[in-house]
Amino acid sequence: MSFIKTQDGTEIFYKDWGLRDAQPIVFHHGWPLSADDWDAQMMFFLDKGYRVIAHDRRGHGRSTQTWSGNEMDTYAADVAALTDALDLKDAVHVGHSTGGGEVAHYVARAKPGRVAKAVLIGAVPPVMVKSDKNPGGLPIEVFDGFRAALVANRAQFFLDVPAGPFYGFNRPGAKISHGVIDNWWRQGMMGGAKAHYDCIKAFSETDFTEDLEGITVPTLVMHGDDDQIVPYADSAPLSVKLLKNGTLKTYEGLPHGMCTTHPEIINADLLDFIRDSRRAAQRPSFRCGSPSCLPDKAIKTHRKGGILVTTVLALLIGIIAGLRAMTAPAAVAWAAHLDWFDVSGTPLAFMGYRWTPWIFTALALIELVTDQLPNTPSRKVPMQFGARILMGALAGGTVGAAGGSLAGGLLAGTLGAIAGTLGGAAARGKLAAALRRDTPVALIEDAVAIGGALLIVAAVP
Repeated sequence: MSFIKTQDGTEIFYKDWGLRDAQPIVFHHGWPLSADDWDAQMMFFLDKGYRVIAHDRRGHGRSTQTWSGNEMDTYAADVAALTDALDLKDAVHVGHSTGGGEVAHYVARAKPGRVAKAVLIGAVPPVMVKSDKNPGGLPIEVFDGFRAALVANRAQFFLDVPAGPFYGFNRPGAKISHGVIDNWWRQGMMGGAKAHYDCIKAFSETDFTEDLEGITVPTLVMHGDDDQIVPYADSAPLSVKLLKNGTLKTYEGLPHGMCTTHPEIINADLLDFIRDSRRAAQRPSFRCGSPSCLPDKAIKTHRKGGILVTTVLALLIGIIAGLRAMTAPAAVAWAAHLDWFDVSGTPLAFMGYRWTPWIFTALALIELVTDQLPNTPSRKVPMQFGARILMGALAGGTVGAAGGSLAGGLLAGTLGAIAGTLGGAAARGKLAAALRRDTPVALIEDAVAIGGALLIVAAVP
C-alpha cells in the first residue's frame, strides 16, 4: 500500500492509478468514510484516460488513527503534502460532503499551477451549524446528537446512517442496497473513533466563506435537493454565490450519497465539466421524482438526439474527406486527443492516442502540397479514390462513435466521401476551366476542407 508521511508523522494512505502524464483527478471522501467511497468514479475516469488519486483522510480508513490535527487546517495541509509528494499539476479536485469542505480549504491555499478546477458534491460549505450569521443552518443539537450516538455505539450508528438518510433509503419506494450499507459501515469502522468524533466539529462548524471567495478556478457545485445530511437550501446555492467562477447543478430528488446511487448521472456531468466547464454549465439539471429512480427516458432521448446530430456531422466530415482525404481524420483525431469528444472504449479509440493526430497532420500537409491534379480528377485515380473513401469512413466513424453510433458514422462518412470526391472533382473542373488555372481552385478547396473540418468537429455534442 502507498503512504506519505506528514510533518507530524501521520501516515496518509492513498491510491494512485493511471498514467503519470495524464491529467490528475483527486477525490476527497466524506465523513467517516475512505478513498474506497470513490470506486465508481475512479474506475470510470481511469477508463477515460485520467490519472485518478484518492486518499484516506487522517484518522480515517488506512491512514494513521490520529488523536490530534483532526480539523480543516491540518486536513488541507495533508492534501498539500500529498500533492507535493506526487508533484500534481493542473489537477481537478473533487470533494463530497466533508471532502467538499476539504477541497475548498485546500484549493483556496494551493500553490500556483497545482489546481485546474474544483468540484463540490453535496458539500458542507459555506457552514452547516446554525448561528446568527447562518440562520438557515442546522442547530448545534443535531451535531451533539451525532457525537453522542458515536460514543454510545459507533457500530450501530454507522449502520443507521447509511440505512436511513445518507442514501435516501428511508424514502418511500427507495431501492435499498444492503451491499452499499455494509460497505459504508466497513469504511467507517476502519477509522478511529477519536478522529471521527473530532471531525464532526470540523465539518459542521468550520466557516468556509473566505475559502469560497478566494477560489478563482472554475468550480462546479453539485447537490441533490433531497439531501438529508447537508440540506440543499443552506449549502449549494449559497456557495455558488460566493464563488468567482462557480456553476450550480441541482439534482431533483437525489440524496446525499448520489455518487453511489446514481453514478451514471454524476460521472457524466463530472466528465463534461472536467473536459469543458462550459458544457457542464449548459447541460440541464437532472429531474427525478424519487431518489431511487433512473433517468432511462432522459438518457435515451439524449442519445437519440446525439446520434442524429453526429450522423449528420459524420456525413459532412466524409464530404470533407472527399475533398482532402487526410484533413478530415486529422481534424477528428485532434478533437479526440484534446477531449473535445470521447471515443475511448470504442474500436476507434486509437484516434485519440498521442501520436495519431500528428501522423494524420503530417499526411495532410503532404497531401496539400502534392495533390494538384488539374487534368486528372481523383475519381479517376483508383488509389486516391479508395484512400478518400477509407478516410471518410474513418473520420465519420470516429464522429459517430462519439455520439453512440459507430456503424452509422462509418456508413455516413463513407457516403459523404463518395459524394465529396465526385462532386468536388466536378466543381473543381468547372472552376479550373473558368479560371484557366488550377492553383487558385486547389487553394479554395484546401480552405473549404480545413475550415469545414474545424467547424464540424467543434459541433460534435
